[in-house]
Amino acid sequence: MRKLQKAYANLRKSHKNIRKGFSKIDDPLIKEFLGKYDSPRLRRSLRKYGCGHRLHGVPRSIEEMINADALVLIAGTSPKLGKSTDFNPKRPLPTMRYWRDGKRLRPQIRSGRSGEEYRLHFMSWHQNFTIHGEDDAHARRNLNILSRDIANVQSLIEKEEAVSMKFVKECKAWLYKNEKPMVLITNPIRSQFYEPISGLRCDSNIIHIEANLRGTNYQVMGRIRDVLP
Repeated sequence: MRKLQKAYANLRKSHKNIRKGFSKIDDPLIKEFLGKYDSPRLRRSLRKYGCGHRLHGVPRSIEEMINADALVLIAGTSPKLGKSTDFNPKRPLPTMRYWRDGKRLRPQIRSGRSGEEYRLHFMSWHQNFTIHGEDDAHARRNLNILSRDIANVQSLIEKEEAVSMKFVKECKAWLYKNEKPMVLITNPIRSQFYEPISGLRCDSNIIHIEANLRGTNYQVMGRIRDVLP
C-alpha cells in the first residue's frame, strides 16, 4: 500500500510540474497548437492542465483507486484533439465523449460469470504520442510547436512517463495482492507494443482482451463483463 501511495504522490508531483510549465503559455502559441479547434474553453483547459500526459483517467485520489473492484487499462495510441477535448489527465474516461459515446464505457458492471457487481476504474495509456493531435503526425507537429516556447517540455513529458509507468506497475502489484482483477485492452491490429503494455500482455495474472479501439465499438463493456470472475 505504501508503494502505491508513493507512486501516486510522485505522479501528482509530475502533473503539478506540467501544469506549471504550461500555465503561462502565450496566446499566439496556444492558437497555433489548437488550430481550428481554438476556443476560450480549450485555452483555459490547456493552461490549467497542460499536455503530454502518457496516462489518462488517473484516479482523483488514491482512495478512488483502492475502492475500485477492478482496473481496466486501455492501450491507446495518441490523445485526440477535437472540440470536446479535455486536457485533464484525471477526468474519468466514462465521462469523456470518445469513450462514453464511442465505446459506451460505464463505471459499473455485473460479471457474466459470477453475477458479482464490479466498480471499474478505467485508465488509458498512450503508446505513440502524449501530445494531443488529430493524428500522430499532427501530434508530432504540436510537440515541435510547444518545444519552441516551453524549454523543458520534453523533460516534463519524459518524467511523467516514468512515474506513470511506475504507478501502473504498483497498481498491478496492489491489485494482485488484494485479489482484484486487472484487465488490459489492446487493439488486435497493432503488432508492436512497448512497456508497460508489452509486459502486461505477457503476464498470466492480467486478463487480456483484444478489441477494436478505433471508431465505434459497443462491444467493449460486454467483453469486460464476460471475462470478469
